[in-house]
Amino acid sequence: MPVDQRWPVRLVLTILHSVLQAAAFFAVQGAFQWVAGMVAPHSSGAFFVTAYLAWVTVAGFVAGLACCAIYFLTATGFGANYNELFCALRMPSYKNFLRLRIAADAC
Repeated sequence: MPVDQRWPVRLVLTILHSVLQAAAFFAVQGAFQWVAGMVAPHSSGAFFVTAYLAWVTVAGFVAGLACCAIYFLTATGFGANYNELFCALRMPSYKNFLRLRIAADAC
């Protein structure tokens, strides 16, 4: 079995992706707690829950978009193949195919 020569690049990209996702999660949560600390004494429980859901939706989208952009820019800098980056998305408009060569003397 041949040794994958790109494993250091894959390892760096995996670690970067994990760190970015964790940072985005903690940034969104920390920012909400900071804002809620100023607003919570003057609001009801229903307002707090609604504000939290709205905040997580909007800020989570923005943080996820930023993480994705940073990840793709870094992967491009490392020369990663876009098939590797998009393989898990299952986008109907992004199709891959497999070419096989079947010879009579080989399985």
